[in-house]
Amino acid sequence: MPESNRSLLERCLAISEMLKEGQEITFGELLQKMGESGPLLLVVIISIPFLLPMPVPGLSVPFGIVIAFSGVAIALKRPLWLPRFFREKKFSVKTLQQIFATGTKFLRKIRPLFRERLTIVASSWAVQLMAGLLITLCGLLLALPLPPGTNFPPALIITLSAIGLLERDGLLLILAPTLLALIIIGVGRLIGEWH
Repeated sequence: MPESNRSLLERCLAISEMLKEGQEITFGELLQKMGESGPLLLVVIISIPFLLPMPVPGLSVPFGIVIAFSGVAIALKRPLWLPRFFREKKFSVKTLQQIFATGTKFLRKIRPLFRERLTIVASSWAVQLMAGLLITLCGLLLALPLPPGTNFPPALIITLSAIGLLERDGLLLILAPTLLALIIIGVGRLIGEWH
């Protein structure tokens, strides 16, 4: 089946099946396995642990930075470029399999919430650019040493944006920036009350 006709879950499961050999894998090797949808698939999978009580010790900073670079590639519609340090960074296949297992389980639960709709929005160049920039901004936030619990909002915005682009779901692509605006307004009000 052509990759473009596969659902998000099918693509994630197919990649998970490829990760049964070897003790370590690099981001570069993982992207090769992901094919043409690599940056978006990578963004979805490595942002999900930030939504769940799943520790990723030592990986939050590189994950956040890779998400940020992926967002730039998505916004500019260019192949994902990573600095050599990140492209060649190794992590265990076992850890990655755990992330994929958790990610696919989570995606199964939320599957009824996303589908192809409002495609006129999803196919808009301006919306795709905005989604890529949102992913970049929120990826940089994930890479910062912020207090526990503060990773959830940017990770949610990243996930909504990436799934919206992959599944051509215009509603999710509208919800992502709306959520960011609401968070900014809420934080602004809190700061105002403190002063």
